[in-house]
Amino acid sequence: MVVLFHFFLSYADLENPTLRWIWSGPFGFLTEGEAAVFLFFVLSGIALPWGEFRGRTPLFGTTGSLVAWWVARIVRIYLPYVVAMALLGWVRVSFQGAPETQPPRTGWFNYHSALAVDPDNVLHDLNLFVEYPRLLGQGWSLTEELRFAFLLPLLMALARRSSTAVLMSVLCAVACGALSRYVLFFTVGILIAKHWEFISGRLGRLPRWVSPLLLLGALALLSCRRWLHAYLRETFNALGTVVSPDYAVVLGAALLLVLPLAAPGYRWFLECRLVKGLGRISFSLFLVHLIVLLEFSPGVVSRLNGLGMTDPVSTTLTGAGCVLALSCLAATVFYRGVEAPCTALSRWVLSRGSRIRWELDR
Repeated sequence: MVVLFHFFLSYADLENPTLRWIWSGPFGFLTEGEAAVFLFFVLSGIALPWGEFRGRTPLFGTTGSLVAWWVARIVRIYLPYVVAMALLGWVRVSFQGAPETQPPRTGWFNYHSALAVDPDNVLHDLNLFVEYPRLLGQGWSLTEELRFAFLLPLLMALARRSSTAVLMSVLCAVACGALSRYVLFFTVGILIAKHWEFISGRLGRLPRWVSPLLLLGALALLSCRRWLHAYLRETFNALGTVVSPDYAVVLGAALLLVLPLAAPGYRWFLECRLVKGLGRISFSLFLVHLIVLLEFSPGVVSRLNGLGMTDPVSTTLTGAGCVLALSCLAATVFYRGVEAPCTALSRWVLSRGSRIRWELDR
């Protein structure tokens, strides 16, 4: 979703009726990259405390070394990001110049591809904990993820005492501007993890015919900002003055994450080898796809033009498929060479920190 979202931002002429229908029609969720990030936030809120709530794996290691857990999260998220930024700099220096394409590249593409990999931008982007990055613009979500990692101990302490307490505390903090609204999205995931058995029991009792309707409703909510803006703009603007449509998107994301409990076919799809493989490289794909898009997609689209493909619809869709395939290939290499070793190092830091804490306690 994120890759297709960025490709459409780079090449799609949304004045074309077919491309506009793909962007904002029934399949608009496939290119709703921002909604995909919100889904990731909810999923992260479920995944991190999952073992803690199930009584299987303590969140902060076997002896609760909080500092070690924080360092491990930084190693897991920040180190691959730094390598990806270095890779962008190397690629930009090594492969200069981009051919003309049809359809032409958009202002969004030209702005991001023109950002210089200079000391000012690099130092700014290395401060990922405080500032949203410029060069790898999708990294803003990693800033929120790192902030959430430091808030998680407090949120977990509140969640153990009362679900209402943690939800109301976060809502008040967001309303006062003390916390980003994205913390609420993570908190929704924490509460789903805590009440998973209850949710499972309720969904398991639903009639079989209800689950497809819920799935369609979840996808509609996930892309509601897109189709509300396209077809019900006045309603969209009016709703925006009362409550952000982002909260409806998060509701759709939450439904998508719990519906495998009630929809065997949907669960089978998520457990098939292809989807599990994409899940394994998803973080690497998130990091490297913008490098592929900004540095190599002009060559891809130019080659398609050379083969006689200049129609906006066929060129955009074929180019998107090619860039997605190249991004998956690059992500596989990045996963094996960078992400997997960082994950192993992260686990070692957590285990070592727990061991040191245990020895100090003794």
